[in-house]
Amino acid sequence: MIRSASHEWRSEDLLASFVATNQLGQGTTLVQVFSNDNEHVLKQALRAVHTQLPNATVIGCSAYGFIRGDKRELEGTLLSFTQFESTHLHGASLPIASDSYSAGQDLAKTLVHQDTKAMILFADPVAGDVETLLKGIASIAPQVMVAGGLSADHFDFSGTRTLLGQEILTNQVTGVSLSGEQLHLCNHHCFGWRPVGKPMTITKVDGSRVYQIDNESAQIIFNRYLGADACQQIKNHAIDFPLLIERGDMAIARAPMQQHGDGSISFAGNFRAGDKVRFAYGDKGQLASITRGAISKLPLEDAEALFVYGCAGRSHYLGNSAELELEALSDAPHTCGFFAFGELYHQFAPLLLNHTHTYLALSETKPLKLKQLELQTGSSNTQAMSEAALFNLIRTTSDELTELNNRLESKVEEKTEALHRQYYRHSITGLPNRRQLLRDMRPDSPFIPAKLCLFNIDGFRQINDFFGSHTGDQVLLNISQKLERVFAQYLDDDYLKLYKLPSDEFALAGTAEIANALFLEVAGKMEREVEGFPIQVADSHFDIQITCGLALPSSTGSVPQADQHVLLSQADLALRQARQSHKNSVIYEENMPILAVTSHNLAWTRKLKKAIREQRVIAYYQPLYDLSSGRICNYEALARVIDEEGNIVPPNSFLDVSKKSRLYHHITQAVLNQSVELFRGTGARFSINLTLQDLRHQETLRNIYRLVEDRRLAQQITFELVESDSFEDYDLVHEFLTKVKQCGCRVAIDDFGAGYASFERLATLEVDYLKLDGSLIKSLDIDPKMAEVTRTIVEFATRLNMRTTAEFVHNEAIHDKVKEMGFHIAQGFHLSHPIPAEQVKAQLECRHATEESITDEQCSGDDGFTDPGNVTA
Repeated sequence: MIRSASHEWRSEDLLASFVATNQLGQGTTLVQVFSNDNEHVLKQALRAVHTQLPNATVIGCSAYGFIRGDKRELEGTLLSFTQFESTHLHGASLPIASDSYSAGQDLAKTLVHQDTKAMILFADPVAGDVETLLKGIASIAPQVMVAGGLSADHFDFSGTRTLLGQEILTNQVTGVSLSGEQLHLCNHHCFGWRPVGKPMTITKVDGSRVYQIDNESAQIIFNRYLGADACQQIKNHAIDFPLLIERGDMAIARAPMQQHGDGSISFAGNFRAGDKVRFAYGDKGQLASITRGAISKLPLEDAEALFVYGCAGRSHYLGNSAELELEALSDAPHTCGFFAFGELYHQFAPLLLNHTHTYLALSETKPLKLKQLELQTGSSNTQAMSEAALFNLIRTTSDELTELNNRLESKVEEKTEALHRQYYRHSITGLPNRRQLLRDMRPDSPFIPAKLCLFNIDGFRQINDFFGSHTGDQVLLNISQKLERVFAQYLDDDYLKLYKLPSDEFALAGTAEIANALFLEVAGKMEREVEGFPIQVADSHFDIQITCGLALPSSTGSVPQADQHVLLSQADLALRQARQSHKNSVIYEENMPILAVTSHNLAWTRKLKKAIREQRVIAYYQPLYDLSSGRICNYEALARVIDEEGNIVPPNSFLDVSKKSRLYHHITQAVLNQSVELFRGTGARFSINLTLQDLRHQETLRNIYRLVEDRRLAQQITFELVESDSFEDYDLVHEFLTKVKQCGCRVAIDDFGAGYASFERLATLEVDYLKLDGSLIKSLDIDPKMAEVTRTIVEFATRLNMRTTAEFVHNEAIHDKVKEMGFHIAQGFHLSHPIPAEQVKAQLECRHATEESITDEQCSGDDGFTDPGNVTA
């Protein structure tokens, strides 16, 4: 049986834990590595894999992004582990020499054995002629199924590479063969691009470099049909419209990749002189359903592993919609893959594809077969056509030929206009979209914005969530119609233009010819008119409010034409500043407060990423004191960062940034792992702070559940969740707390009193400790009303069998007050500042040396150090 698991590289310790948890390395193991991290990070990952699994076969390549289950990730490194019981693996790499055919033969001779069923290949796209290499492989092993793809990057073609073992290779092809009588395979593919326009002929070509189409320069043809603007940015636009050719019964795309000074274009695959080609486009609304149909034919219920090798160009074209194509894989076995610059697929012979998802399903227990798959041959349609039907077709076509010729040009123009509209217009409102705005901002555009206003519909997300996306679409349509109707006298394409941007934003752009005062007048009138009328959709009425952010020449300075896109980022910053300061509108200025915040966030995001990589996130520990015995009864673990100068940085500098940048779970895991290492086996209790982000992060949850399986350790741990998180997603929190309490852990609600928690719901969580927020504690000695509120909470919590902790005990008076009010535990700078692990270790050693082990009874029966001899395993 095949077992699979995937891991996103973070550190060697996490990898070791992952390998141990998944019991990897017990059979023949294939590790596929897909990465767009830098070479230093990649080498660390490869060394760690070799350390953990020295006998594994490791292959991989650089990637535009990777696939993990039904999710797409565009950054990082994926390690995919596939463990076989009876399959044998053989890996090799070699340069793709000028004689690519011989190189393919040599590779096949090296990898293919008597019972070889498949080869997985990763090739550097700049290394040579991959299609000819595939022909060389087929000449030696025509029966062996080929899968894989061409290594990729983010379309700059400077970082493509392949991997074998611990080696990072360039200009090579890397492969592994899968051999074994018990190995069963099934492959499939999904395309979905549709032809458009008239058939054309490749008239001059050298491999993948096309010089002429219909005896005209390849660039002239592309400029004519796609426009010079799209062709000048071939990697961003023209790549989305490949040429379609027929190979047998398969439609294969060839994506344009690079223009040359002689008018030729290089493609991601070869052509032959005489090939019939047509332009193709992908209907985003249909691609996901087409993909789901293809996946439904895969024998997922019998497959034990599934490899997906997708297309970087397809993922780039679909953007965020790309994940819709992967949704159908949610019930698949452990799935992994990457986005390539070309996909390898086997149908009677190995092929190089573009804009295609390819699938390889594997099993060692059951044969695999596509469900309801209709096999066709390339000539079946022609052979099935009777002579009568053929003659009738010829006669009818001849009769209609004159009319068709007259209408052909208008139909092509109509189709081209439809494509142009789909690409540059918003599908619901029909307004120019963000892509058109960016196009207009180019220096060769006839309409160059010199001033910009972004306005956002306040609360639009709530409309979508509560009433549904259909209602939200109707609201957008109503607003756009109102704007166009009201401002018809202003919307002159020569000076002003209205755009619909993604989500709930519109934009008004003006050229340098329109005065700032008039532009502000138009934007102001737009704001007033939108807010001045309710929108009715079915039986619902919506009062619309908007927030505006503006960028004007007077506020931005003289912006060079090549930098017109700066307007967009400046207007966006102004919009964010308006939201943050609760203003209707803000004009961009160099001294806006949000700029300092943004700069701070960016700087700390970079610092945090580096600190995480270099393991400079550490834990400090603040002792908690039992007010009855006066002894330490717990240590709260708190995050700190060591900066590059060796200074200890407190959490207020980086915690909020870590949450916004999705780095927080790294901090939690670092603090958790260090705390476990420090306290395990000591009997001392310690607390770990968790947030909803942690509970929603599967890797963090798995690590916690793995640790608390050790009942001795679990009885030392208290998990603290802040009050607001505990009731934002009550069901998730309740499920987590129930699981860890069953293992012996204790739970606390932190910062109680800062939010709006209900004691009734609090009781259902079966909380052990209630930690009152510092805002309640710090003025107890001078504020009688606050003292009375606090006393009521303590008494109520005690009736619910919760022990209470006073935070922010910063002087003797507060200490005496909380003790008098019946608090059980106190914490604060008056008692102890947070201390490093070395000091905690010294305290614990001192406790053991003097044999002053604090028992539960000495700490009011429920706190302090557990007795390791009496803990139930």
